[in-house]
Amino acid sequence: MEVDGFAWIFFLWHRVKGFFEDSKYHVRLDKIGHATVSWDDDFFALMLNKRIRFYSGDRLDFEGLLADNVDTTQIYKDLVAIAMRSPRELIRLMDVIIREHDIRHAASNEHVLLNVASIEAGLDKYVTDVITTIYGERLLGQIFRLNKTVFTNKDVQLTFRVGAQSARTRIQSWENAGIIKLTGTRAAEGALGGKPANEYTIVDTRIERVMKRQ
Repeated sequence: MEVDGFAWIFFLWHRVKGFFEDSKYHVRLDKIGHATVSWDDDFFALMLNKRIRFYSGDRLDFEGLLADNVDTTQIYKDLVAIAMRSPRELIRLMDVIIREHDIRHAASNEHVLLNVASIEAGLDKYVTDVITTIYGERLLGQIFRLNKTVFTNKDVQLTFRVGAQSARTRIQSWENAGIIKLTGTRAAEGALGGKPANEYTIVDTRIERVMKRQ
């Protein structure tokens, strides 16, 4: 930081944009130059195919890496979802899958194409490595203890044996970290009715995978 002309630039718009869109801190975003960048499924397929063609000297595309029994369409969907629809993370994910595949078949005298077992092992390795660099141990410990991909405040109270306010505090910390988001409400339980309960969903597909595969 003491070097002249050197600086760090942090792009945090995705972390603060939501605050300016609610009623409490409403800002006229149309007055501020901004754009939301996203990529469709065709882009990811094209990107993978172009990269593999380049590095294979135009001999292979993505499908050429896969064994005959692998569902290419489903694998595309799984990879894009686990990479959180990020081109950079998709490249990183493919790197992990191929390295793990090479390790598994290092002693083989034959060329072994990517099979379902290798892909699943690579996905598992990637998600466990990535989430520990993004979220702290405390948050991960809490969310894995809850072990639900969809839940309400009541579920948190029962799991952690805490009151409603303590449960709300935990939920807020998970929401602030980007692990979950509010996705709807559930009808009030019991014969007397009451206020509908907020329903939250895990939105980080990497954490969801760890939960589902235990």
